[in-house]
Order: sequence, then structure tokens, then C-alpha cells
Amino acid sequence: MAKQTTFKTGLAEGFSKKLNRAVNVQLEAKASEIAQDAVMLSPVYSGAYVRSFSFKANNTSSRGRGQTAVSDKDNKSSSPDSEKQQGLSNLDGDISSIFSDPNIKIKTLTLRNDSPHAKLVEDGPIKTAPNGVKVFAQIRNKHG
Repeated sequence: MAKQTTFKTGLAEGFSKKLNRAVNVQLEAKASEIAQDAVMLSPVYSGAYVRSFSFKANNTSSRGRGQTAVSDKDNKSSSPDSEKQQGLSNLDGDISSIFSDPNIKIKTLTLRNDSPHAKLVEDGPIKTAPNGVKVFAQIRNKHG
């Protein structure tokens, strides 16, 4: 005689949630790696550029955290390492906020830099890199 058991649709839903959580754990780790690389690759003059990175999930059009500082001889940072630490702290906060809901479904994860001179840092010319630093290109090459 045949035997059978039937699983309710909740089984698939529960399995899907577990998979989503596992994916989110990996996405959060990848976002942290990207954040560290963005900060490490960034030049620091005033600190405005490195502090202006932000992460957004599922939204590529909203503005991030811009800085009003303009790099000139009067506002050179006396502590580039602390500027980088602040930039990383900002990104870590964004990442924590994004992944605070373990059931969030991430469609896109966007790294932005809204400093007033982001284009100059990226594409040049700046004193230390006439052709630009290409932070975003380097991150895309490494992380896809």
C-alpha cells in the first residue's frame, strides 16, 4: 500500500526566508568589504570625499551624505587616518541600518559619493592623481 505526506505551502515560504537570510548575511559581509576598500582607496585632503560615501539599498536615485567642505589650502585635514575612520564608520552605520531587518529583500545595493568634488577625485585632475583616483572603477573591478 502506498504512503504519502503533504507539506503545506508554509514549508516553501519558511525555506525561502531562510535562504533570504543566508543571502543577506553574505551581502552584508560583501558590503563591509566594499566599504573598507572604498575608504582605503580614497585620498584624503580635507576629508570631505572619504566622509561622503554612503550605501543605499533598493534605491539608486536618492542622495547620500554630501559634505560641504571644499579642498583648498585652508582646510587640509591634520589627521587623514581619523577622516578615513569616520568615513568607514559612516558606511558601517549605513550597512547596519540596511540589514537591521533580517527579512529585507535586497534588489540593489548602491555605493555613492556625494561630495562636491567627487568627480574631480574620480576622474581628475587632482594634484596627486592628474587622471583621477578611479575609486569606483577599482571597486567595480574587484567586486564586480
